Amino acid sequence: MTLPLLQLVLNEFPTVDLSTTLIIGCQHLLGTTIDLFDACFARGLKPSNLYLLGKCYSTNQQTFNRLVELGVNISRDSFLFDSQRPFDDVYHESVTKFFSPIFANLESYSSIIILDDGGQLITLAHHLTASQANIIAIEQTTSGYEKIKSLPLHFPVINVARSQAKLEVEAIFIAESIITKIELALINYNTPNPRTLIIGAGAIGQAIRKLLTPKYDIALADSLPERCDFNGQYRECLQDFDLIIGATGQPILTIDDLALLKPGVVLASASSSDREFPAVHLRHLANNIINCHTDINVNNLHLLNCGFPINFNDGAIDCVPPAKIQLTRALLLAAIFSGLTRPLPPGLVDLDSGLQACLIASL
Repeated sequence: MTLPLLQLVLNEFPTVDLSTTLIIGCQHLLGTTIDLFDACFARGLKPSNLYLLGKCYSTNQQTFNRLVELGVNISRDSFLFDSQRPFDDVYHESVTKFFSPIFANLESYSSIIILDDGGQLITLAHHLTASQANIIAIEQTTSGYEKIKSLPLHFPVINVARSQAKLEVEAIFIAESIITKIELALINYNTPNPRTLIIGAGAIGQAIRKLLTPKYDIALADSLPERCDFNGQYRECLQDFDLIIGATGQPILTIDDLALLKPGVVLASASSSDREFPAVHLRHLANNIINCHTDINVNNLHLLNCGFPINFNDGAIDCVPPAKIQLTRALLLAAIFSGLTRPLPPGLVDLDSGLQACLIASL
């Protein structure tokens, strides 16, 4: 085991047996994703009992190939990108097509683990498995939490997304990666010392502001007035900024808003999917976009990485150093194992705080 925190979790749960467990997951398919599932294989999970779907903007080809070699059931839609459609629409279709047949045939497994990134898979399971009693789900993103939090869930969902370790520790690691990629783009577009607007004052947005404040003139906007430098009215000031970073998980600019932007502005997503900016509209204007990592340079603006999260802008095997992102993998493994070893009520359930503290202390 190459990631110490995963070994720590294995040691913490020595009796977990996954030999009759099914794991189905929507995940970023990166190098450390294999480490996570290697830990599951070490506890008896059969590769044939693992079904995975990735996202085009965060699927590494080498990782995909390795999972295929291991015998994992992995969807080719992990690379699916349609420049003329919102990613969420394309992805919803892929999730439904790949996983619906699996949910129709769950009888032979002692337990079913749903490992989700974005809430689409958990939502599908909620609608297709009303009578299934042996499901444990795990959601790892805030956007996914927001999607499922109002559902009357009939199975437990371990809420890794809003765990202390994710919000207070992992957020800094992700912010570091985002800033590294943005600053490379600023050099490319000759935008030194940009006046910067961060829209979204959640964990990632706050972490980005903390790291960038010593370098640039920073403003923060949010739907909550108490977190916003503009009392929530940031659109009136859009023309003042050289760099706009979206960290809300929701649309922050409309097509009409584009006319308000400063010429040469750089737009960077720091959330999920391609929601923050009107990416489909800009990709349509650019024409012939076939690579989801292409920067869109139209109408005197620069949309980085086709509107997808900038930290996933090159298809690399790791976007955050393994020594840091191992915390995320260990949190997911801890959620899997703890879900199988203690009774949980339906609905959202907190990840054990003692486990979190142990992982943070060992990082």
